[in-house]
Amino acid sequence: MDFNSVEKIYLKLLQTQNLLNNNLSILAKEYGFNNTELMIYLDIKTHPKTDLNALCNRLGLKKSAASKALDKLIKENHITRTTNPSDQRKIALTHIEFENKDLCKETVLSNTFNGAAISECDLGKINSALDDTIKILTNEI
Repeated sequence: MDFNSVEKIYLKLLQTQNLLNNNLSILAKEYGFNNTELMIYLDIKTHPKTDLNALCNRLGLKKSAASKALDKLIKENHITRTTNPSDQRKIALTHIEFENKDLCKETVLSNTFNGAAISECDLGKINSALDDTIKILTNEI
């Protein structure tokens, strides 16, 4: 293993994570959310009537962290939780729109990436490299 190259990749991933979190935090604060709450809200908006397991799988969250954030979002009337009448174990989550504010995934992505000229990048290569990184980190290679 080329530890020098692996260390460089590791440091770039940390830097990327930090930059994404910082940019996302700025937008999340505008809506009174933290990063996790914002991502959960947007995921539920994109996948209405989803459940906790599906949400956690898509976002890579632990159920305990997602449950805590969901409880706050429900308490603050940003998300509704509906129980299936025929199976009380099944819960459907739905978002509640903000008044006078359009919060959508496109807005968040544009702001998170600072409106960068994404078209100048080879997004296919970036996506493929990230897929490979995830495979390595999850021992799928």
